[in-house]
Amino acid sequence: MKTYALFACIALAGLGQPARVMAQHTVTVKIPKLKEPKGHLHVFLCNDSKAFYDKAVQTRVMPVNPQGETKIVFANVPKGAYAIRVFQDLNNSHALDRSMMDIPEEPVGFSNNPPVNMGPPDFESARFEVNTSVEHKILLHSFKYTLF
Repeated sequence: MKTYALFACIALAGLGQPARVMAQHTVTVKIPKLKEPKGHLHVFLCNDSKAFYDKAVQTRVMPVNPQGETKIVFANVPKGAYAIRVFQDLNNSHALDRSMMDIPEEPVGFSNNPPVNMGPPDFESARFEVNTSVEHKILLHSFKYTLF
């Protein structure tokens, strides 16, 4: 009987407290029509500057829309700092193909569309704040080089 009374006291103790609900937002990513409208887009929503290229809090894989823009939606995103990285998987290998010199062989893009000429951008270059639902248009860049 003492056990039931203890559980009842614990349960009732929280009733007078206001509920703390974290606001959840939506991050929408729009990729304009691609030069090679095939394969899948791998989109990573990241919130860790130290693991921007290693981890993501949410990931989406969507087929490319051959008729135009491809739209990807991340739901239930809490407030905070985030960055997005994207690659187009042209051959459906489920990985970003790279050359022997570690240059991407498939199109890549990042939130804020930072320059990617001399290497991949860091988290801060692609960083944005989520305080409300947001939308990002990301342009993909291809690095196909020929030696001859």
